[in-house]
Amino acid sequence: MEEIQPTYNRRKSTVGTIVRTVILLAFVVAVVLISPWLMKRIFDVYWQNVLWAFLIIAFLYGLMIVAVIVLCKTEKQKISALGFTKKHLPSQILIGLGFGVGLFLILGLAPVLLKIMYVDSSPWSALNLVYAVYKFAIVGVGEELVFRGYVQTQIDKVSPRKFIAPIVTAVLFGLWHIFNANWWIVIVATVVGLLFGFARVYIKRCSLLSVMIAHGLYDFSIVMLAWIF
Repeated sequence: MEEIQPTYNRRKSTVGTIVRTVILLAFVVAVVLISPWLMKRIFDVYWQNVLWAFLIIAFLYGLMIVAVIVLCKTEKQKISALGFTKKHLPSQILIGLGFGVGLFLILGLAPVLLKIMYVDSSPWSALNLVYAVYKFAIVGVGEELVFRGYVQTQIDKVSPRKFIAPIVTAVLFGLWHIFNANWWIVIVATVVGLLFGFARVYIKRCSLLSVMIAHGLYDFSIVMLAWIF
């Protein structure tokens, strides 16, 4: 009986972890599916009113962040357990900045210069700058909190090896982009997700904050490419 009870508790904990992760993934899929419908059908703004569009998406990303917080509360887990720490803060920030610049040079600037990838040129405007800041501050933070923060942490709890969680999370992250993008974006997102995930696990002092900064900086720089070329 003493051996059965711990086994039962472990199985119950594993099932609970999987259920919570599936719930969050279903929610973020719903968010990405409902966002264009919400802008078109309810607010009827789409890109005719870019600021409204940004506010709507920011609100939906805010719901994703709230969902993570609620799930952490239900299992009595601190948000810091997802990968936040106050230790070595300057190092975390520098890692994030370096990582973001490196990604931009390798996956952004180099393909454009080599004419492997093309970007639609866009004239300078205040709204484009708002869009770039939005990509840095909202998209990077929201997506990393959900995927490298909550999902990867939960998968790691039930994985027999450390390398499994980053791989599974990266695949889920890539597939999540198929709803509003194409397969090339899915592949790039998966590769970037792998880099972020393995960095979290194997690079010393690379925290969730680091990958948030790297993700946001990479997205910001990709938007900037449209002004440069």
